[in-house]
Order: sequence, then structure tokens, then C-alpha cells
Amino acid sequence: MRESLYFKDDDSRLSFLFGNYITLTNITEHEIDRIIKMHISPINVSVHTTNPELRCKMMNNRFAGDTLKYLKRFADARNNA
Repeated sequence: MRESLYFKDDDSRLSFLFGNYITLTNITEHEIDRIIKMHISPINVSVHTTNPELRCKMMNNRFAGDTLKYLKRFADARNNA
């Protein structure tokens, strides 16, 4: 495998600074709050599907279905700013 693939993809700082895409599967509540508080934008999110069950299966991650919840939090925070 390419060496770059061993690097975790869910670093929102790399998304903001370099345009990398993140999946939001390994993001913590603390990091979500930090992104909102610091108005970090834009971040690029790779969604693949909006069906939570299918997304969990595709990403092989039980937390992958939470992505829409996080996107809604980001949108609500932006609308309330």
C-alpha cells in the first residue's frame, strides 16, 4: 500500500489547511466543538452515502453513521453565527 495511506484521514486541520477530505468517523466531540468554536471553515467531508447503516458497512466503522449528525451541527452553528 502507498505510504501516505497509513496516515489517518480524519485530521480536520489538514482538511482546513490543505483541502484533504475527512470522513468524520474518528472525530471526537471535543474536536467537533473546537471546529465550531473556532469557526474552522472550510473542511471537506467525504460522505459516500447518507444512509447510516450502509455508511457503517461501507466504512467498516460503527460510528460512520453519525456523519449527518455532525454535518447538521456544523450547519446549525454556521446559521446561528
